Amino acid sequence: MRVLVFILLVATSMSWSCSEDPKSLARVNLDKDTLMTPSMLHVTLRDGRSMWQFGPDDIGPDSRFTGQWWTPEIETISDGTLTMEFRFEMPNGKVISIGEVSMPLREDWRWGIGIHRLSGPRDGKWFGESGSQSFEIMEPTFTVSDSDSVWVTWGGNFISNPVDY
Repeated sequence: MRVLVFILLVATSMSWSCSEDPKSLARVNLDKDTLMTPSMLHVTLRDGRSMWQFGPDDIGPDSRFTGQWWTPEIETISDGTLTMEFRFEMPNGKVISIGEVSMPLREDWRWGIGIHRLSGPRDGKWFGESGSQSFEIMEPTFTVSDSDSVWVTWGGNFISNPVDY
C-alpha cells in the first residue's frame, strides 16, 4: 500500500502546476498514522536562501490524496541543496523522533518528501524513489514493535515535462 501511495505521490505531483519559467518545488507528506500525527510534527525546509517552517496547523489533507497529510508546496532556488528537518514531539515538548535529510536542487524539478512510521526493515526502494533514511523513534509508546522507525523517502520529477510513471 505504501509503495502505491509513494508512486501516486511522485506521479501525480508532476501535474500540480506547470509554468513557462523553470523553477524548483518541494512538498512534504506524512502518512496517516494513529500513533504519530500532524499535531506532533514540525518540518523545516532550507534551500540555502530561504527557510520554511511548518507546524501542526500547516499540515493538512489534500483532496487528491487519501491516507496522507501535506505541507504547502514551496518554490525553492534551482541549485544547491534542499534540506528537510523533521521533529515529532509530545505536547510537553519531549522529542519522539528527529531527523534531517538533504537532496540536490535542480532547475525544473519537483521533490516529494515522505515521512512514514514503519515496522521492520524496508525491502528495497519504492518506485520513483531517489533516496531514503531511517530514524529512531525514541519514545516506545509511539511504536508497535521494537523494529519501528521513522523513514523519510524522497523522489522527484520534472515540472515542465514530467516522466509518466
